[in-house]
Amino acid sequence: MSPSLPLRILYLEDDPLDAELAILRLEENEFACDWHRVATQDEFIASLENGAYDLILADYNLPTFTGLEALKLFTETNLDIPFIIVSGNLWEELAVETLKLGATDYVLKDRLSRLGLAVRRALDEKQIQRQRRADAQKIQHLLQHQMAANQLSIALGDARQLEDVYQIIHEYVRDLMRVDTFIISSFSHQTNLIHAKYVFTNGQVCDVTAYPPIPLNESENGGPQSQVIITGKAIYYPDYLAAIEASKTLYHISDTGQVNKTHPISEYEEPVTRSAIFAPIKEKGETVGVIQVQSHELEGYEQDDVDILAALANVAAIAIQNASLLENTQRQLHKLEALHNIDVAISASIDVQITLNILLEQVEAHLNADACSIALLPANANMLDYKSVRGFRSQTLAYSMFRLGEGLAGRVALERKIIHIEDLSQLDEEGIQPFIREQFLTYYGLPLISKGQVKGVL
Repeated sequence: MSPSLPLRILYLEDDPLDAELAILRLEENEFACDWHRVATQDEFIASLENGAYDLILADYNLPTFTGLEALKLFTETNLDIPFIIVSGNLWEELAVETLKLGATDYVLKDRLSRLGLAVRRALDEKQIQRQRRADAQKIQHLLQHQMAANQLSIALGDARQLEDVYQIIHEYVRDLMRVDTFIISSFSHQTNLIHAKYVFTNGQVCDVTAYPPIPLNESENGGPQSQVIITGKAIYYPDYLAAIEASKTLYHISDTGQVNKTHPISEYEEPVTRSAIFAPIKEKGETVGVIQVQSHELEGYEQDDVDILAALANVAAIAIQNASLLENTQRQLHKLEALHNIDVAISASIDVQITLNILLEQVEAHLNADACSIALLPANANMLDYKSVRGFRSQTLAYSMFRLGEGLAGRVALERKIIHIEDLSQLDEEGIQPFIREQFLTYYGLPLISKGQVKGVL
């Protein structure tokens, strides 16, 4: 015990001089004593309830109270501090009895020279006991985390599709801790963008397309997900609102569809996230995503929840990676199948219309397109003529012709390059009205080029 740190002592002793003598012996052994003497049962109980002590010394024989009775009261409190009997005379049988009942040691008043050693040894033993309990608790927690990870791994064993993987992870985490909102995001090191992949909030799974990608913010005031991706460590926000208000990087979508970067706290509608945990999803040592759980309560989680979520994120990473690889492989196989079908159609038929129809069937099926069309550009002509159309409610486009440079398809043919428009409603030019009337949002136009010549537009 450092002399600069006081040893807080509760001393049960009816004789003030005996108490002062014992304290003097402790100070001679380099203890800085901050002590309080009591002599009755009521005083002793009140001090146990209201004080914070490092050590209890107790005389065995008092006028209205005994050290043995004090020991029994002490053990009921579950205080984790030494209790040492200091008595003028104590039969061996009583000494053994006090030790059995929980006393740390006993010292006779005519042998106070050994009090300092007894106290030091008792404090050291208590410290060792606390450390052992902490180590045992840590091992128990690690075993629990490993069991949770193993059980999640088993649950994910048969999952092949990403949506199934996300759903299983969500349900499993929800059984272990409070989950009012659950989000899985992916991070691309190529684009530095964070994309929502699975969102559960307000009691339902949400359409992730409603959540815009978030750019990685590498500044000190970066948002929670950015901080997790940069540090590669789980983060717990017991007061989430304060954390995101400080970061100034929260994104939300207004009623008009506009993406805004900050959202004043006063505008939040109840219920709102009050605390949250963010854990990294890692692949080969790199953070490739984030799992987050949110609660409507302040300080809704404990450190054990943080550790469990971090452990589960490691298992989730493997399952997500495997499902992604499977989906990518299936996508490649479907592309090869589509190319094969188109090749067969070209080889088996000399009817261009049949070939174009089969091409659009494959495009619609394998690219998840809501509509698609092909316009051809005859040799030595400057007019695009739509020859095959799929997915449009109106047949207007099927009978349309555009000059080179006119409309979106005309631009594609004239500029001989792919044109991608993310939001058609933001474009103000001629030739897009058929798409606006059909309520299409995104457009891709690709020039069809053979031997250096533009033959049409897809």
